[in-house]
Amino acid sequence: MNYMKKHVNIPWFVAHEGCGHSCVFCSQYKITGTDNRKFCTDDEKNRFFNTVEETLSTIEAEREAEIAFFGGSFTGIERSRMIMLLDWAYSFVKSGRVSGIRISTRPDYIDDEILSILKAHGVSAIELGVQSMSDKVLTASKRGHNTSDSLRATELIKHYGFSLGCQMMLGLPLSDEETEIDTAKKIVAMEADNTRIYPILVIEETKLDKMRAAGEYEPPKMDELISRGAKCLRVFLDGGVKVLRMGLQSGEGFDKSAEYEPAYGEYVWNKLYLDELEKELCRKDTNLENALIVVSVPKGDISKAVGQKRRNVDFLKQKYGIYNFKFIPNLSLKSGKLKIEQILPPKL
Repeated sequence: MNYMKKHVNIPWFVAHEGCGHSCVFCSQYKITGTDNRKFCTDDEKNRFFNTVEETLSTIEAEREAEIAFFGGSFTGIERSRMIMLLDWAYSFVKSGRVSGIRISTRPDYIDDEILSILKAHGVSAIELGVQSMSDKVLTASKRGHNTSDSLRATELIKHYGFSLGCQMMLGLPLSDEETEIDTAKKIVAMEADNTRIYPILVIEETKLDKMRAAGEYEPPKMDELISRGAKCLRVFLDGGVKVLRMGLQSGEGFDKSAEYEPAYGEYVWNKLYLDELEKELCRKDTNLENALIVVSVPKGDISKAVGQKRRNVDFLKQKYGIYNFKFIPNLSLKSGKLKIEQILPPKL
């Protein structure tokens, strides 16, 4: 599958179907507004086809579309129902109107039989909710699977020729910066094609909410989650793993929480470039006081390097006494990298 093309997902949520576990952070009802034990198939087929048709009618010709089954553990759904949903989606694949089908599931819900069914029905990409590659974190989060399950599942998925995505979560119980960076490195080592980085969010009425109320858990502050996200992003960029998303979409119902940060992904990019700028400045054996710093960054990334409301520039000017920065595009640099081109005295 060619991920260089502009890509769009046509999502179809299966709510909490297929998952027999109750992770401490999870409340699919709060997320989707759907009772996770009830679904109606009477008009579901019409709604599914109408949704796909309406979305396809708005997609530009150069975009590549996939039907994406999100919101639950797709391969844990009752088998006949799973195949029914796949048949509906596969009809669009066979007609050439969508390029493939994307599903999300758990590592322990993958085996040869399931992968053969998915392959026969046009599934092109599988996203696994790995969340962490630390067994102590997975146990504390009541995930119901371990790191060996993730390693086995990713190996099978790659063997069958699917695109592999691995979702990870920051701030889980007993997790810290070290375990999260290690998780990112192991996702790279598992040869994932893409990933998603989700910061923890304590949702009302979840086990995590009760743990916090009892003093058994406290989520990291947002600045800490941003810093950890930037370090994991660096691992993925260096390892060639495409980051599909950082943070949660406002339309998923999280915006009602006081802890929700809609600009999380942008702040992570800002922090990554701030760290790169500081690293490069510290390498320079020259006086930065009142200097004008000319920095080249990848085309399209200048706003990320400057930071929202010039937060990166203002921070470095104050810390090092720098007069100002000038950012210029550099077509040869990869995203996340930068180069200090000149350090000049300010114009008088």
